[in-house]
Amino acid sequence: MSLYSQTPDLTRNLMKKLLVISTLLLAACCARAQNSTMAGVRFYAQPSVVYVFPGDFKNATGEAIALGALINDQHSLEVEAIWFSTHDKSNTFIKVDFMPLLASYKYHFPSHNGVSGYFGAAAGSTSEHLTADFGSILGSYKTSSTVFTYGLQAGVTYALGSSVDLDFGGKVLRMNQSGITTEGNISMLTAGLRFRF
Repeated sequence: MSLYSQTPDLTRNLMKKLLVISTLLLAACCARAQNSTMAGVRFYAQPSVVYVFPGDFKNATGEAIALGALINDQHSLEVEAIWFSTHDKSNTFIKVDFMPLLASYKYHFPSHNGVSGYFGAAAGSTSEHLTADFGSILGSYKTSSTVFTYGLQAGVTYALGSSVDLDFGGKVLRMNQSGITTEGNISMLTAGLRFRF
């Protein structure tokens, strides 16, 4: 993925719609699970740090927050927001902020001595905000865009207690071409704490 040569202004309507749909989907699944077997459903919140490899951009660090439901210790549905900023490798005066918003499904393997693995898929949108600072004479330029994003993820969790897990994972996200970037992949490593309640 690299900078796209044209950068028209685009709205954030797609991202807003995805957020509403993801929230409604998660609420509906949680409500259905609550009505059928509440004993098999545990909700969780997971703050994480991320290290990102964004193609032709400089590697970056960022943060993420996920909210989800773990069903029968085997399936999870979650909504996750990720934030990171980076610069173009060849033009350090160009900064791009990325915010993927994803709805995910994960399958969890049975736990052995507190260690469990998982894999899954995610889909959503990524909001991109470009800022180019040309100095005091030429000024700056800003634009934003939203693109469809999908990908795969896998990881390992370690139970620190009855309601806290340490989570290490990886994601490969595919982003469509936008008004700012070309089509391409973003890879990321994550480390976080999952608080179950």
